[in-house]
Amino acid sequence: MLSRVVVLAAGQVRVTDSSGTALATSSSGIVSTGSTYGIWIRYVKGSGANGICEIYVSGAGNETKPGSAAVSTAAGDWAANVAGIRLLSVATDQIIFDKVRVADTQIIGSDPA
Repeated sequence: MLSRVVVLAAGQVRVTDSSGTALATSSSGIVSTGSTYGIWIRYVKGSGANGICEIYVSGAGNETKPGSAAVSTAAGDWAANVAGIRLLSVATDQIIFDKVRVADTQIIGSDPA
């Protein structure tokens, strides 16, 4: 497994390395139940301890990527290309994945700027 993006009970977003060790956590709750968000994940493989993972979050169903990441790390231990994406919920809350888009060259969305 490569990096993980985890939403904590308090609404914080965390990035972990392949063993599950927290590398970065948002300073406050940035997501909550009953709301719609646009979420972008940028992953760049590294060479052992310099992999990049950035999480961008916009509210109200906005598909415009925010200018700065909500949480990011440049210390990931992943050194492989992404081979798959797994989306799941481990809580009792219902999560609906409306649009899932994957690109290997650019940020995508209705307004990818």
